[in-house]
Amino acid sequence: MNIKKILLCVLVLFCVQLNAFAIKEKLADEPIKLNVEEMQMQEDEEAVSKLRAYLSNSDYATGNWGGLRSRLEEMGIDVQASYITSSYIMRNGRLKSTKGTYQGLFTVSLELDTEKLGWYDGGKFYISYEAANKGMSSPEFLGSYAYINGYDPDQRISQIGQLYYEHSFKDDLFNIKIGRQDANMDFHALDSGGEFVGLSYYLIPNASIATLPMEQVGVRARLKVNDNLYIKNGFYEAPTRIARNPKGFFNGENGYLDILEAEYFTEIKGYEGKYMLGGWYQTGDFEKLDGSRMVDGNYGAYFGFDQKILHALKDNYGGLNVFGQFGYTPKNTNEVPYYGGLGLVWSGIGERRKDDKIGAGFSWYQCSNLMEDKTAEKLVEVFYKLKVTNFLYLQPSVHYIVRPGGESKNSFALGLRSVVTF
Repeated sequence: MNIKKILLCVLVLFCVQLNAFAIKEKLADEPIKLNVEEMQMQEDEEAVSKLRAYLSNSDYATGNWGGLRSRLEEMGIDVQASYITSSYIMRNGRLKSTKGTYQGLFTVSLELDTEKLGWYDGGKFYISYEAANKGMSSPEFLGSYAYINGYDPDQRISQIGQLYYEHSFKDDLFNIKIGRQDANMDFHALDSGGEFVGLSYYLIPNASIATLPMEQVGVRARLKVNDNLYIKNGFYEAPTRIARNPKGFFNGENGYLDILEAEYFTEIKGYEGKYMLGGWYQTGDFEKLDGSRMVDGNYGAYFGFDQKILHALKDNYGGLNVFGQFGYTPKNTNEVPYYGGLGLVWSGIGERRKDDKIGAGFSWYQCSNLMEDKTAEKLVEVFYKLKVTNFLYLQPSVHYIVRPGGESKNSFALGLRSVVTF
């Protein structure tokens, strides 16, 4: 009996010792397990921190290429690429029909700075390639004069967009650009108008100009009269509605276009402004609207301004700009002899959204009285431009067109544009 008790006591002691050993092992493993979890949390936090830094600081979706992009820019080699998407839902008031459309424009460019490359001072070579699908344009579906998508080439394109050489003399006192160019980079341009989605505000719609997708070979000269006044003259092959790659230098197939513009920059008590006055002449034969005969040449004049009138934030950042446009061309050969545009752009929606913009614009296309049953087309656009990151913008917009083409029933469109810089 005593032996049984002794064996029982030994068994109990053994179980107690075994349990104590198990608890000891568990306690020994716990710090390791906690250390692994802490390390994983730290790695996750570091990854999130790196992602936030990338989204906050990178100007390009593809980053800095491990520092290569910065080194190339310092050498004078600048590579840029972007993809602009535009999606719209359009409602035709006359047909009582609604359709959606999508259009994408991809652009890649290379710029060489001869001074940074160590060749010589003042030179710049530039080449760009552009490709776009064929979306449904507002003139095609709504019958409007206005293009609600300013980047719509109205056709499928795959072409050399620009290919030119630019040279600056004596601290930019005189500047000349030779080659295939987008003339809207130098003429008709108002910064506030360029924030809009619709083409109406990018340029003077009833004035002839060689721009996307109709970039043309030409020569542009710019003279700096003083720090405020510049005089510019551009001589180009006349634009057509058919996009194409360059076919030589000044072949004159469709005539020639000459644009003369003066632009004046001013600053009054910290409020910057730009004012422009210009005229153009295009060679060729143009049919009178009544069909009676052909007229030699076409011409027009225009005026525009872009003036800041209010500061929004500290250090003069952001604020309210007002801009206006007016274009004239003869009514006997042009469907829209008078055009007017007016708009407001507010930059800086509070401290947290200081790079966002909101704008509203009104444009007016007055039809020639030689066109029966046509009066005027009026367009209203409202947009909000949201900066998601330094390389990504989203821009929803609303467009309302009164009497598209000067004769149809009121129509409207809802749009969303995205711009990604690679």
